[in-house]
Amino acid sequence: MGAGAKPTATASCSYLMKMAAATSHAVLYGLILCLNPVTSSLTACSVCGNNILSQSKSKARIMEDKAEKLFNAYVSELELQPYVSICDEPVAWFPTNLTKLPEREMLKEIYTTLLNLGTTFILMIEQQKALNSESSLVENLNLEERNIKGFQSNIFCCLCMKKALSDDISLVDIPSTSDVFQQKCEGCRVLKSYLKFIKEVIVGLEGIKKEGNKKQRSRKRKLIRAPLHYKTALHSFLNK
Repeated sequence: MGAGAKPTATASCSYLMKMAAATSHAVLYGLILCLNPVTSSLTACSVCGNNILSQSKSKARIMEDKAEKLFNAYVSELELQPYVSICDEPVAWFPTNLTKLPEREMLKEIYTTLLNLGTTFILMIEQQKALNSESSLVENLNLEERNIKGFQSNIFCCLCMKKALSDDISLVDIPSTSDVFQQKCEGCRVLKSYLKFIKEVIVGLEGIKKEGNKKQRSRKRKLIRAPLHYKTALHSFLNK
């Protein structure tokens, strides 16, 4: 992994297929985007429920707590306390000013970052297994990787809700290093950036309103205005 990893060119479907085949963790929703173009994505979106935004908000809050515990466990188990300031160094592929983006762009950034996180966690798991396969950290990283994959499906459905699906997925090339200490430090940076990212996601999702709410409020306003309109018309008729 590298903190300075830069986005590559737009990911092709074949790249996502290879990534899924190379690991036991298929990038399901990335593949759905490939197999179901934006113009015909109704089948993919049909799996999404009506309460997806509320579910995503709840899921993000749970993930914040888990991400903080995972970061602390990582630092403790790998004895990085003397070097913890290194963890504050930003990882280039995490988005900045996420909550300032328009809703659709923000959701796309969240989704893409979750794809990149999934790949990064798989690499971290393999590195940790090589270091100490019996470590509880391996299990904790595995659990969080699955949480990320689940949350990724939530955000996919939020994109459906906002009609913001896109097959323009920009992934990053995440290089590996054979230096064990560098692996530990880079993993620490990723986990700290991940925690900050989830905190931003929570704020961003809280600012999103369901499309249906706007229409419902509009209908309510029309219903409120209607009696006033008829009352005015009646008043004008009686005063003629």
